[in-house]
Amino acid sequence: DDKARVRGQARVLATLALAFSCLYLVTGDDGAPGGPLFALLVIYVTAYAGGNVTGRCGLPPLLGMLVVGLVLRNAPVLGEHVGSQVDPRISSAIRLGALALILTRAGLAFDIAALRRLLFVVARLAALPCLSEAIVVFLLAVWLLDFSPAWAAMLGFVVAPISPAVVVPSLLSLQDRGFGTSTGIPTMVVAAAPLDDVLSIAGFGICLGFGAAGSSSTDEWLTYARAPLELVLGLGVGALGAAALAVLCPAAEAAVGAAEAASAVNADGASVQSRLTLLLGTAVTAAFGLKKAGFSGASALSVLVLAAGAARAWGPTGAK
Repeated sequence: DDKARVRGQARVLATLALAFSCLYLVTGDDGAPGGPLFALLVIYVTAYAGGNVTGRCGLPPLLGMLVVGLVLRNAPVLGEHVGSQVDPRISSAIRLGALALILTRAGLAFDIAALRRLLFVVARLAALPCLSEAIVVFLLAVWLLDFSPAWAAMLGFVVAPISPAVVVPSLLSLQDRGFGTSTGIPTMVVAAAPLDDVLSIAGFGICLGFGAAGSSSTDEWLTYARAPLELVLGLGVGALGAAALAVLCPAAEAAVGAAEAASAVNADGASVQSRLTLLLGTAVTAAFGLKKAGFSGASALSVLVLAAGAARAWGPTGAK
């Protein structure tokens, strides 16, 4: 129906106009064209539109969002008035918050039995590709770019890590469609992603210690111990958060049917909304707290462990 299509497009345009006008009237110059909040809203709207376009073409929506981001940051006029206006601190906080949300969702869908069965495979998957790529980049940087060994190794560990924000949603999509669930492949890759980041950050820190002159002995020991320290912190903070959530919100009583499961309330009055609020609040606190303390690799691991532990404590009904 043409009239329905026109009304739908009019609603979209009216919503956009109201969003921009409300932003300007509430925030003033920051929400005006050229302001940081205006730039964020433009990026959100155009990235969402770009993802829809590539999705309708049968391509991953993330590809369209990446293309839009590149254009808004590097195009002559758009880069000056949109891309360069975003505050790096706000951008970093948004990225970390989105990563915490993605890893929380991944942890809730974690298959603990498959992880136990594939524990050594996860360790190999986290270490071997990362180290192999870092070594290849190291050799090429020394040979082609004439880098010193320490700086070439740092470049290798910068290039090597994968992005959980890209890998995890793709694996969750495959898991929702039933691909690889019998062999535990989604769980294996999701578990290896934050460990890969921990190893890369630790390797970079160790190589930086060799490349930077004049560092104290205390700094050197902290650099060398970063890998096990980030691993212990990530596992410990996540486990403590999951234990606290299990105490605050005990497992819900068995519910029959989707409607009852969605509105299930246990004997202590812990509803789905309270579980969600406490889980997301704890995940964001762990992610930002560990990053502020200088352990950004442990932040991703802690959120994954937190969500997986909470899902195991709450059971299938409570996790859903």
